[in-house]
Amino acid sequence: MGGGSIQRETLKFGKGSVAVSLDVLRPLGIVFEDVNGKCVAVEVLDGSNAEKAGVKQGDTLRMCSAVAVGKSRVTVAKWAVEPSLDQRKKGINRKACFAADGLPFANAMDAVRSNGEKVGGSVAERVSLLLERPLPEK
Repeated sequence: MGGGSIQRETLKFGKGSVAVSLDVLRPLGIVFEDVNGKCVAVEVLDGSNAEKAGVKQGDTLRMCSAVAVGKSRVTVAKWAVEPSLDQRKKGINRKACFAADGLPFANAMDAVRSNGEKVGGSVAERVSLLLERPLPEK
């Protein structure tokens, strides 16, 4: 349809860790920091939406929902979001997915924050997160 191609993302998780997929109400209540090139939750605020959803200190952000903003083609990690001609003329925002692996911390934070942008006239109530969680040591 239109000659485009869909790119694929393969995520590998380290031994002794698991993938955790969560939808978290905004505002999240997570403090992320760059830890050795990874976006890690260093604090989950008590009573926050993140705590209620199950985010844990030490979780690493691997992917999240995002909003591609503006009129032109936008690259969100390895995915390119190409608006239709009509969308481009109107500068319509589009839903997207952000893969954090190998990208600067600032890009990950921009992607998380972008969920506050309107798509189709409304702002998403939740942010989808794919986290890598280390398993407790035995």
